[in-house]
Amino acid sequence: MCALAETRSIALSGKRGADQADDLAPGTISRTRIDAAQFEEWLRGSTGSHLDPEDVQVVSVDLQEYRGWLQRRDMTPGTIQRKFASIRKALLLLAPDVALKLTWPKLPVESRPSPSGFTQNQRRALMRAIERTDVRSQAILKLLVHTGARSQTIAATKLSRVRLRERSEEVEFDVSKSPGHTHRVYTVPLVADARDALRRWIAVRPPVEHDFLFTSERFPYPPIARGVVWSTWKSLAQYLPKDFPLAGPHKV
Repeated sequence: MCALAETRSIALSGKRGADQADDLAPGTISRTRIDAAQFEEWLRGSTGSHLDPEDVQVVSVDLQEYRGWLQRRDMTPGTIQRKFASIRKALLLLAPDVALKLTWPKLPVESRPSPSGFTQNQRRALMRAIERTDVRSQAILKLLVHTGARSQTIAATKLSRVRLRERSEEVEFDVSKSPGHTHRVYTVPLVADARDALRRWIAVRPPVEHDFLFTSERFPYPPIARGVVWSTWKSLAQYLPKDFPLAGPHKV
C-alpha cells in the first residue's frame, strides 16, 4: 500500500483540520491520492526501493526529475501543478521535516488565450463606456474584459507578475480556488488596449511598498478588495443603455 497515497487527510491543506475531511469533494480526495500514488510508483521505478513511511528518502533532484518526466509525457501545465500540489500535501503530512527542506522545482505555467465575449456591438458599447472612467478603473475593467479573470483574481494580481516588453505584455494570475480545490497559476497575453491601460495606471500608481498591482485611492493606499473590482464593473451601468446585459464581471 502506497505510503503517500494512503496518508490520512492527504487532500487537506495546512489550514484545514483533519476533522474537516468530509467537507472536501470526493473527486478531489480521489485525484490527490492518485497523484501521490503515481509519484510514489515513479520514485520506486527510479530508485528501485519502496518509500519507507518511517524514513522518507525524497530529495530535491527527485522532484526535478519527476517534473521533467511529466513534461516529456506532454502533460499540461495545469495537470503538473495539480500533481505537485498533491505531492506537497502528502509529504507535509507524512514527513513535514523532509518536505520543508526540499527545494521545489519551478513549475510550468498555463497560457490561456484572451476570452471572447459579448457581441461585437455590445463590446464596442462596453469599451466606449470604459473610456469614460478614470485611469485605475480603465486598467481594472480592461483586464476583466480581455482576460476573463474573476474579480478576486484581479484584486490579488501582483505588479511583479505583469511582464512588460517592447512589443508584448502578459500578466500572470495566481488563482486560489475554494477550499479543497487545486491552486493554479496561469499567464494571459494582453492585447494592446489592455497593455496601454496598464501602463497608464502603473505610471500614476502610488509609491507603496506592497506588490499588489491595484491600490486603494486613499492613503496609505492598501491593496484593493474584491468588492472594489465588482463595484468598478457595476459602475459602468451609468454609461450603458438600460437594456445592456451587464452581468457579473466574470460573464464577459
